[in-house]
Amino acid sequence: MKPVLLSFFVVLIAVLLITCEKPERNNPWDENNTLDPEAWAPQTLQIETTSITERQLTWTYNGPANIQGFKIDRKKGEEAWQVALAALPKENRTWNDTTLIPQTGLTYQYRIYTYAGNNSSAQKTTTTPADFPAPSDLTLTKLSDISYKLEWKDNSTGEQGFKIDRKSIENEWVIGYGKVGADETAFVDTNVFVGKSSFNVEYRVYAFYNENESAKIDANTNAALTPPTDLTITQNTISSVTLNWQDNSTGEDGFKIERKYETGDWIELTTITGTSWQDNDFTLNTMVYYRVFAYIGNYSSVYAENNFDATIHPPTNLQITKNTITLVTLTWQDNSTGEEGFKIERKYETGDWVEVATTTGISWQDNSFELNTMVYYRINAYYNQYTSNWLENSFNSAIPPPENLTITPNSATSVTLNWSYSLTGHEGFKIERKIDNGSWELLVDNLNPNQTSFSDDDVDLLNHTYLYRIFTYLGQNVSEKNVFPIPPFLCGIQKINDSRDGNQYETIQIGNQCWMKENLAYLPEVGPSYQSSDFDPYFYVYDYQGTDVNAAKATDNYNHYGALYNWQAALNACPEGWHLPSDNEWMILVNHVEAQGYPNDWDDPNGTGNALKSCRQVNSPLGGYCNTSEHPRWDEDNLFFIHHGFDAFSFSCLPGGWLNAIGGFMTLGSNGIWWSSTAEALSTNAWNWGMINSSGNLFGNVGSMRLGYSVRCISD
Repeated sequence: MKPVLLSFFVVLIAVLLITCEKPERNNPWDENNTLDPEAWAPQTLQIETTSITERQLTWTYNGPANIQGFKIDRKKGEEAWQVALAALPKENRTWNDTTLIPQTGLTYQYRIYTYAGNNSSAQKTTTTPADFPAPSDLTLTKLSDISYKLEWKDNSTGEQGFKIDRKSIENEWVIGYGKVGADETAFVDTNVFVGKSSFNVEYRVYAFYNENESAKIDANTNAALTPPTDLTITQNTISSVTLNWQDNSTGEDGFKIERKYETGDWIELTTITGTSWQDNDFTLNTMVYYRVFAYIGNYSSVYAENNFDATIHPPTNLQITKNTITLVTLTWQDNSTGEEGFKIERKYETGDWVEVATTTGISWQDNSFELNTMVYYRINAYYNQYTSNWLENSFNSAIPPPENLTITPNSATSVTLNWSYSLTGHEGFKIERKIDNGSWELLVDNLNPNQTSFSDDDVDLLNHTYLYRIFTYLGQNVSEKNVFPIPPFLCGIQKINDSRDGNQYETIQIGNQCWMKENLAYLPEVGPSYQSSDFDPYFYVYDYQGTDVNAAKATDNYNHYGALYNWQAALNACPEGWHLPSDNEWMILVNHVEAQGYPNDWDDPNGTGNALKSCRQVNSPLGGYCNTSEHPRWDEDNLFFIHHGFDAFSFSCLPGGWLNAIGGFMTLGSNGIWWSSTAEALSTNAWNWGMINSSGNLFGNVGSMRLGYSVRCISD
């Protein structure tokens, strides 16, 4: 250094030392500064979490401006402080720490201070936890039977993503079963395997950052595969059924079908993807059980189950129709579908069942059965070796005898036998006859099978009784021998005998009626004409006034005209098998006679009355034959003599007169009146029918029940 300069500096320093006061030491850079450490420290230090790995520090500064900057130390947990982790320019008021490790329970401490050279201010300290916030509000939503959606709330920022663990009740946790990215809050599990019963599936969700994880939240569900329902079984045929069911699941692989019988085990038959399946291979005549599962992989739902009776339904309503004596037709109701046919067996009363036919129809004819025995049939449906129960019926194969047997007397020497027969196949009929108490003898043995009548003209009905019996024959087989019914008498041929008094009466058939052709003469008692009643029975003989029955019977009037009766006596006067005709029965007689050409007209000489009157003379004005050996019957008091009886029907009405209400006998020979059994309602009057010699008709009238009239009886 030059001597001049050196002198200058020496002088200058001296001046300064002499002229300056002691300076203040407030320079942060001054190693010997007297600054209060708090005076130039940062103020209002705050820390804010910006993410799980980042914190932002903010502060203020009011100290000297000539600082160098700010330094930040950090302490992780119990580790030593990292000094001067960051040195910042003096203009900064914020700093972000992006190197935090998110770990619940871990804390970070920060301290900040200003510095200038080697000098530093007081420190401001703050602490922050390094918690890793867990997600929350985890929910499970079933999308399908194999798919569930997990959703949660994201409570962290800066995570790398979320992991999902899963476990089932029978397995360990599968760690990291699923993973989603940061800020994603849903996960769909499309592979939820389920079991045959309620199957618990558990999930847990947590956020992660590298190897660091948040706390875990969990949820679980019973992930049962929804089973099918409404399993129905429709029998198509004997050997085929169709199963249908309701699919209630989604995403299944398909359905498993199992079958078993009453005493067997379940056997898997098939797996299908549809909801319908047909079984054509089951055992018949037993209960068949089915169950159907939905399945995914090796996992199945619970099952839907149903069963049906595979018994072959037997036929019903077996009918046997006799076509002919030797042919029957069997018909029945088919109650099954798909059978191969029907087996028919037959047996007799003491025999064994023998198969006689198989058929695919529902009818069969038999023309080879034995006759005159009980024939039994039974029928079942069959399929392969399986058969239904038997349906049984029987019929009597006895040859039927003729029916509706009647005997009609043609005369005293001839009768006609009539019958009916509804079947065919017989050879004909045979008739046997029995006379009086003799033995049965074959009368005819070869009547045509279509013949339904036979006349026997070799009889004597007045002196013998005859019985007939008829039967059907076919080869050596014959029917029962039915006896023709014997009529109580042969109307118009045989006389009837009144067992009460021995009187006999001739009869006559007129149309379908059988009448006595004489007035009734039954006289159990007799009284004078002045005794009469509407309520008690009284008997009379014309012109007889005594009470001696024998004396009354000895009179000519009794022997020619019979007795007279009040209505009460007439009601019960006819012998057994006969009765007092009703008003309607008298009308039937009139109608029949009119139908033969004899009108019931008062003035007609051919009237109904004249046709029924007995004859008076041999040559009547109208012709015809009358027996004059008999007592004269009808008086000829008509002026023109035209109303003569000509007895066209052999009815032989007699003019027996009548007894009036005051006890007088009247009009014998010119008037005949006969009681009917028909009374007038609510009165003491009854109907009667009469003829007079001056008229050609037969007229009905009403009279008091106390009057005395004749009686003509009609057969029951």
